[in-house]
Amino acid sequence: MPGWEGALIQFSFIGMALGLALALPAYLRRRRPKAFTARGADGTRTAVSWAAAVAAIVGLTWLHWAVGDTLGVAHPAERNTNEYPLSGVGAFWALAGSAAV
Repeated sequence: MPGWEGALIQFSFIGMALGLALALPAYLRRRRPKAFTARGADGTRTAVSWAAAVAAIVGLTWLHWAVGDTLGVAHPAERNTNEYPLSGVGAFWALAGSAAV
């Protein structure tokens, strides 16, 4: 396979992932608007604040690892440079989920 063809295939997967990441929440918000209000059937606030707190703690822990600290890492000597951006991506999504809740 030529290099340009592989690049086009990879960009198409990236485009599809971004499209789904944007379209799915928009669709769910239109389809089930009550699921995003954080209110129960009787109008009281549901317990989603604990979920936001847990997601924030997980996101901050991953962010802590993404900047290079090894506190809590099982084998810090075995970490390579690939783990820093991966931890950063995990931190971003956990914090985004926390903010969304």
